[in-house]
Amino acid sequence: MHGARADQRTLNTSVTFTMSIRQRKLAGTIALLLFLAIYALAAMLVAVALQVNATKTVELLYYVVAGLAWVIPAGAIIKWMQKPDEPAS
Repeated sequence: MHGARADQRTLNTSVTFTMSIRQRKLAGTIALLLFLAIYALAAMLVAVALQVNATKTVELLYYVVAGLAWVIPAGAIIKWMQKPDEPAS
């Protein structure tokens, strides 16, 4: 009886959920929109907190970096969204 319980616990923990490419695209699109909205607000808050308008050079440098920094995490989300479906076993 003890061995049967151990097998049952193992079966319950070995269940995995895989998403189809359609599901990944939907989830990724929602995540990307949320991320961009939060990132834009955070970039504006950081700009105000750091007083980046002190000189035009610092302001330009900040906005170039902040304007391009979102591309790396967005690219990771898009790469995950485009991952092909695993073949059915």
